[in-house]
Amino acid sequence: MRENVFLPRFLPLPSIKLGRLLCSVDDPQQDYVDATPPPDSSIIERLETHYAGTESLAKSRDFTSDLTSFLSTSISRRTETSVHITAKEARTYYLDNNSQWFRGIVQEKEVRKWIERVVDEGETIYLVVGYHTVLNAHVVETSKESNSLGGNLTFPVSAALAATGVVIPLGNLIDPSIGSSHERSKDHRRQSIIQGEQIVAVQYRRIKFKFLSSKSIDKATLEKGTRWERYDRPRYLQDDGDDVVEVELEDDLDLEGDWMSEAIGEDEVLFSTNLALDA
Repeated sequence: MRENVFLPRFLPLPSIKLGRLLCSVDDPQQDYVDATPPPDSSIIERLETHYAGTESLAKSRDFTSDLTSFLSTSISRRTETSVHITAKEARTYYLDNNSQWFRGIVQEKEVRKWIERVVDEGETIYLVVGYHTVLNAHVVETSKESNSLGGNLTFPVSAALAATGVVIPLGNLIDPSIGSSHERSKDHRRQSIIQGEQIVAVQYRRIKFKFLSSKSIDKATLEKGTRWERYDRPRYLQDDGDDVVEVELEDDLDLEGDWMSEAIGEDEVLFSTNLALDA
């Protein structure tokens, strides 16, 4: 089952590149390196059309319809308001033969230097091997404004979204309010379109590394594949020690912190419990 990480915000398509190496699965725009695609690389694209995030709209379940329902539920829980997301089109992008892609990009000197620096800093490295997008998503927010004996307590829905890390551009419409009281209540409904293609979930593979000693390795195997002699060897390795880096891909992300998973079609979506509210 492929593991995908649900992002805490929608990101425009150009924000993330397939084949990117990075350190943070929920913030793929920080501390990363983009390599030149190998000449024999290719990207697989799958198009899904006319779906919505509801339980009743399809006879057969697929990843995109389930994903939209999951997005609606997750954001609603985090903002304590009702958010429903629909879209007529979604796309899935995958790196074809991503293991071969990885072996190709680690031949680049700058990529190897970046890996060495990150490894020395104790960070984990991930490879972006796929992502899922929605096109022109339709967002409907419903909230209540309530009057109490002492007056009215309100705050903007957009502020509630931002406070939980969910950044959804809602245009120039008047911002409704969420109310809290025991008396009269009034529903607020707001609709908007998130223009363009937005990334909502990313599939990663983790980079596993280990250090070896060049004294125990055949020199002919160095500078080939995913094993190389360090460019910037720490002082304690100048004379002896493990001076060779070897990297390989792992499917298990082994994420730190508290994460929950949701099975969606043949894929699995992971989301941090730090970003979710209890139902």
